[in-house]
Amino acid sequence: MCGVISFSMPVLVVRNKTFLNEAYCHIYEHPGREKLSYGAYNERVAANLMWLQEVLAPTLGAVIRSLGELDIRSLIARALTMGDECHSRNFASTAALVVEIAPELARIGGPDGAKVLQFLKQCSQFALHLVMAACKAMADAAAGVPDSTIVTALARNGVETGIRVSGLDDRWFTGPAGEITGLYFSGFGPQDSVADIGDSAITETVGLGAFAHAASPALALVKSVTCKDALEFTDRMRAIAVTENPNFPIPYLDSRGTPTGIDVRLVVDRRTTPIINTAAADKQGRGQIGVGNATAPMQAFTDALRAFAEKYDAAR
Repeated sequence: MCGVISFSMPVLVVRNKTFLNEAYCHIYEHPGREKLSYGAYNERVAANLMWLQEVLAPTLGAVIRSLGELDIRSLIARALTMGDECHSRNFASTAALVVEIAPELARIGGPDGAKVLQFLKQCSQFALHLVMAACKAMADAAAGVPDSTIVTALARNGVETGIRVSGLDDRWFTGPAGEITGLYFSGFGPQDSVADIGDSAITETVGLGAFAHAASPALALVKSVTCKDALEFTDRMRAIAVTENPNFPIPYLDSRGTPTGIDVRLVVDRRTTPIINTAAADKQGRGQIGVGNATAPMQAFTDALRAFAEKYDAAR
């Protein structure tokens, strides 16, 4: 979940058309447990990366360029009405992606078009990486706003979890990475997992993932909690967010938008930190070993709020 991206690796590109900034993410590797992005590297991993570079990326790139663009915001909105929360569950968003590109893929994809479709059929999480890049493009547009206490980045490295705050430039504020609770694959348990790790919490930063958990009751049941718990996750996150995103409605909540805009003031005041939908990575580099939840550390938010007070009190 902190894999290498080298110069030669193809990436997905998402552009924020309003603010004209771009964000990037590597391509989802495959549905198996062993991936470079989970710290695993062997002949199979290397061969798959080469296939992504030589077959999937050129074919998919040609299709997207032929289409002109894909509206990822619309894709996310559709997926939320179909059971995804767009972090740990992306069945619907991947299916919606396939629907968008399949006709053009059939028209210009040639022999590789069928291979790409077969690959996408196997990869229910493929759209996650598009969603991550889209979320990064959204969050970056909110960065650098004076007097703003809104969180614009949330990331974890297995040791620490860090946040960035809009009105505090590029400074990171950190605390201990959370332990992962949830469902582990057969033969693995919490003792085998590193602490919360990865950059995919950018989805929670803009109101998806755990903030949209109510949209994904099936995911809640996988994690040995009830649908009611999923609704409560979203309600808890609403208490630390400044608004709701009308572009991302949750049908089970009478189409209220997902809670969006984590405010460090509300986090500290409510003593409630963001929940993160996540996956578990093996300490020994054997890949993904489970799925679950973690929470961001309060220390990062209290330190950020102190820094905010120091900066703006001094300015006034």
